[in-house]
Amino acid sequence: MRILTLEPGHVGESISGHFDVVDARNAPQSQYEALSYAWGSSEKDSHILCQDQKLPITSNLHVALTRLRSTSRPRRLWIDQICINQDDLDERSAQVAMMGIIYRCASRVIVWLGDKDDTSDAAMTFAAALCCNLSLHNGRSRKELLTFSDLGKPVEGTDFILPDEKSGLWVALAKLLNREWFQRLWVVQEASLNPDTVVCCGASQIAWSVFTSLAVQLDAQAALYPFFMIEGQIAPGLHLAGSLISVEPLADVRDLLTVTLRFSKQFVTDPRDRIFAVLSLVNDPKSVSMVPDYTQDTATIYSSFARKSIEKADALDILHYVEMDDTPMATRLPSWVPDWRVRPHARPFGTEQISREIFSASGTKSATFWFGSLGQSLIVQGRKVGTLLPHGIVFPADSHLNMHSGKDESLHMREFELQSSLDSFFEEASKMVRNCHRAVQGSPDEILCHIFSRDYYKIFRPGHADLASAVRLLHLYRSTVKDGKEVLRRYLSMPEDSWIRKRFYDLDSLRVRLWWLAHLSRVMRNVEKRPSVAREGHAISMVFSANLRGNQIFTTSMGLLANVPRQSVAGDEVWILYGCKTPFILRRIERGHLLVGECFVHGIMYGEAIKKEMGIESKVELV
Repeated sequence: MRILTLEPGHVGESISGHFDVVDARNAPQSQYEALSYAWGSSEKDSHILCQDQKLPITSNLHVALTRLRSTSRPRRLWIDQICINQDDLDERSAQVAMMGIIYRCASRVIVWLGDKDDTSDAAMTFAAALCCNLSLHNGRSRKELLTFSDLGKPVEGTDFILPDEKSGLWVALAKLLNREWFQRLWVVQEASLNPDTVVCCGASQIAWSVFTSLAVQLDAQAALYPFFMIEGQIAPGLHLAGSLISVEPLADVRDLLTVTLRFSKQFVTDPRDRIFAVLSLVNDPKSVSMVPDYTQDTATIYSSFARKSIEKADALDILHYVEMDDTPMATRLPSWVPDWRVRPHARPFGTEQISREIFSASGTKSATFWFGSLGQSLIVQGRKVGTLLPHGIVFPADSHLNMHSGKDESLHMREFELQSSLDSFFEEASKMVRNCHRAVQGSPDEILCHIFSRDYYKIFRPGHADLASAVRLLHLYRSTVKDGKEVLRRYLSMPEDSWIRKRFYDLDSLRVRLWWLAHLSRVMRNVEKRPSVAREGHAISMVFSANLRGNQIFTTSMGLLANVPRQSVAGDEVWILYGCKTPFILRRIERGHLLVGECFVHGIMYGEAIKKEMGIESKVELV
């Protein structure tokens, strides 16, 4: 491996250095720091002097080296862009295979977020202060959650005043957490493998542990989440930091499939790195093994990964990771191979530990499978249990309101339209339940709870599958939607010169959403005088949204209600594939069947179809 020795220098002077080649097996004794950064533009429009030769580098790396260069002593650094010959595919493959060793053995990892801007210094300071003081608050009184009314006041047990909603610190921190570095996949291993990791932004520097701790603290203070929403999603920095907590040295056993999915929303330039960039995070000896090889194309690598996963486990678990997308048929992978280039629309619920413990759609049947000619098809044994009837309904997509988009009254109208769509969705779903001709156990509201939550209500009170509580909270959720719709309708019907229209027009979208959340919280607390109701109400609404977002509700030809993938259409078939925990939606084509994705069908999730011999047992070829 090559190590760059960065020569000392002053501002304005050319950047220079030289390379040393060291044995990777002696990396711990080599005393170097490893740099983690975002390339930015791939155009190498800057350079450094190395062995009296100009070495082209990206402008972002040039800025980083200018900041990191000492004025008095050499600094030894490992930097992927220049310590690996990126044009030599064999060298690149070999070096990527050693990335885990390189970052683990560095004396320190330096995370470079980029140069400073007009708010970054304040954001770095605020992040450290918020993390520290929320930690003290949560440690003293875990049950006392912060609310909108706590803004502008000292945090309980501390002298720290929580900035109010008008403070620019919230915007500054959200802006910092939205920097490109937080969105990259490679940084997952770079930030998690070395205990001595620091974050630099311009001249400001704080420990990486501040960000992971902040993610933990905010997980306990959900009322502050709206400050960190970017385009309807939690800021990439908090999402990444929270996810990285689960890859710390003492965390759970991690297989390659699980890690690949966990970080599937991170950005990569080369789609092959969806697999290669997380290899060093795998610690399960039973996991499938992959070796970086940049001489192979993406389709070959993904197909090899899928086949090896099936053969290694002698199971079909990887099918739960498949989600059909809009990719043209001519460029698609085999339908049973997960396409990691596409960001998952929904997290596969059949892979969750709770799902493995709850569901048993195929009963005691073991996986029976074999590969077709050239390994392009997968033949499995299963049971067809009906088709999807026409006229499914789609759960309304999130409004994706940007919390920092400024003053825009159209946000109110969009929120009203969302609440109206949710209300209509609930009404249509209720009609579908009433029209189902097959008798399944439970009242219409209980069936809706099963379908909306995909039975995740069972995790709220471990050991107590409290369906009654879930139904009560479903009523609460529906009434809150109606209430919110009415509140927003009244607001929009007021004269534009009314005091309330002026008040909310003058406040930005962040204040509007915080007001809305506070309103929801009050409604929930009024149902029962127990704090757990508000927490359960928030939890059930999140579960409903997570398990419905973008999905569709269909009735099957056997009179069952199904929560199915967004690409499903009438006529698609419902199958139980032996050895799998959940049913699947398949689509018949001339040369076999396409795998659309996993689904939840109330009435056959616990082996009922196997016990009652519902449908037709057959082999099916997935192409």
